[in-house]
Amino acid sequence: MKKHRDSFKEFSSESNIQCKTICNKDEINKGAILYRHVKELSLFKYQNEERREDSIIQQSANMQTAFSVITAVLFMVIPILIENCNRLSLKFLLIATSVISFFLFISLLFASLAQFRWKYKASPSVKELENIIDNNWENSLAEEQQLKQFVNLLGEVDNSKQEINNKRVRFLRISMFSFFISLFSIFLFYIIGIYIIL
Repeated sequence: MKKHRDSFKEFSSESNIQCKTICNKDEINKGAILYRHVKELSLFKYQNEERREDSIIQQSANMQTAFSVITAVLFMVIPILIENCNRLSLKFLLIATSVISFFLFISLLFASLAQFRWKYKASPSVKELENIIDNNWENSLAEEQQLKQFVNLLGEVDNSKQEINNKRVRFLRISMFSFFISLFSIFLFYIIGIYIIL
């Protein structure tokens, strides 16, 4: 009877150990599944941020093209007005040209700043990554920890890119706002010019 009790105790202790091992494995598996999902979301967010960067740079290039077109037209029209329109004074034409040119150059400046390749936090070199993993090799064996390291690394780069892209958006908005003011100035001085001529 005592032997049966001892064997039952041994069996129950072994089953408890197995149960704990299975429970720990279940927890690790749940953690790995969770971090796989976080990894997918992180990659999706990072790719969106890269596409956003490309879109902002393209928009700023479009603003530079618009600046070139308007400036070319403006400096083609001004000499014609000076030669053929005696009723408009040089002072008026100089003020109009200066105001319009000022806002156009502000637009160009901020479009160029939006397009500038700002320095952002890059991922560590291969040697640095190897040293990090060597220092934490026991933790790096678990899939959950590997995924966590990947997410943390990607998160640092993504945060840096996001800050720079937000800065680019502000510059692009100022560029567009200045460009629209220059267009409004052209329209305003055109109306004033017609009123003076008539």
